[in-house]
Amino acid sequence: MKKLFTLIFCFVSACVNGQVGWINFDPGFSDYHTFISIDTNFHNNIWQVGKPNKTVFTSAFSAPYAIVTDTLNPYPVNDTSVFILKIPGVLAGYVPAPFSVNDISFKYQLDIDSGTTVTLEISEDSGAHWTNIIDSLPEYYSWTEFGVPIDTPNLKVSTAGWTSFYVSREPFSAVPDSILFRFTFISDSNHVSRDGWIIDDIIYHYYYESVLQTQNDNLITLYPNPSKGNIFIHSEKQYQEEPTVIVYNTKGQEVYKTNNLASTGYLNLPLPDGTYTLKYVTKDEYCVKRIIIAK
Repeated sequence: MKKLFTLIFCFVSACVNGQVGWINFDPGFSDYHTFISIDTNFHNNIWQVGKPNKTVFTSAFSAPYAIVTDTLNPYPVNDTSVFILKIPGVLAGYVPAPFSVNDISFKYQLDIDSGTTVTLEISEDSGAHWTNIIDSLPEYYSWTEFGVPIDTPNLKVSTAGWTSFYVSREPFSAVPDSILFRFTFISDSNHVSRDGWIIDDIIYHYYYESVLQTQNDNLITLYPNPSKGNIFIHSEKQYQEEPTVIVYNTKGQEVYKTNNLASTGYLNLPLPDGTYTLKYVTKDEYCVKRIIIAK
């Protein structure tokens, strides 16, 4: 059965801006529809999401859950296990629109023997062609972290605890519809009691340039607050472009968004009781307000 997991987006305003994608494997998230899949073509695929309870892998990097080659047992012999991460090349619908994927990073541990093969491949043509990035980086990619060159990761030996993986993509290069990352774990015929591969906190950034946005706490007033979800937003300013309203929960997840605010400023939020952050965004200004919904 195909298993899918979570993607969370956070908004950052700056002269050079970025949209952050974060895949967290902990329970309680719901935006998990197309970003990670465990490849069911391999009938004994041992990739699992859960709380690791093994000899070396005793906890996730961000507890409690991670994706791991079996959460309880050592990896078996002669096994191939694969999962695929799918990242949209451009994240549409944000203000301003992101330009392209800039980098990907994650935390991982390896506990393997010398006969085990661990690969990470990239495809920018929907899986028609794959490149093993450890052997040869494709065009537009580099081993850099925040612009600083780093060593090529060594996926042939066990790690001493958690290790960071980081690869960058030129943000002004050709942008594909999506970028696929294929994580493959292949064991040999040797019977060993090793834990395999564990991965957590997959993060990637969308990069774009925009006009500097200024925070203006007096940009809007809203009432009532607390409310039952029915809120009036009032601004003294008139804009040629419709403002965008984004609401986040306490975990930083986007739970509501509209760029079609009624002329009356009336907003009906279909959200459960709780405390939220409302962000009101115009072309050159934004305002952040805390709101409380109590029905």
